[in-house]
Amino acid sequence: MQETSTPLTAFHAAIRAILDDEDQEGHTAYKITEKIKVVLNKGQVPGYRITVDGSGVEPALAPEADQTSYTLLVNKAALMFPKSLTEHQIFELNAENYYLENCQTSSG
Repeated sequence: MQETSTPLTAFHAAIRAILDDEDQEGHTAYKITEKIKVVLNKGQVPGYRITVDGSGVEPALAPEADQTSYTLLVNKAALMFPKSLTEHQIFELNAENYYLENCQTSSG
């Protein structure tokens, strides 16, 4: 049975890896979840939204199913922690997001 949504916590590990916060000392789960919600509520990942209960992303979003949208969500949430990123990291994430949003052809 296919899941209809993905828990917001499923994205935490990838965001923490970008922020170099795998030990979970720099950012609370609550703060990361709130940043993910902002990205989705602003429509920055087309086709995806917060579930009614506010605990997940719908439709379900997994890297193996939609790598572009998954990467955009993780990158954009990480960029909301600019003090945790170097200027080079910010540049690279923005460049990758630009490419994903503007240069890829959609694959149905």
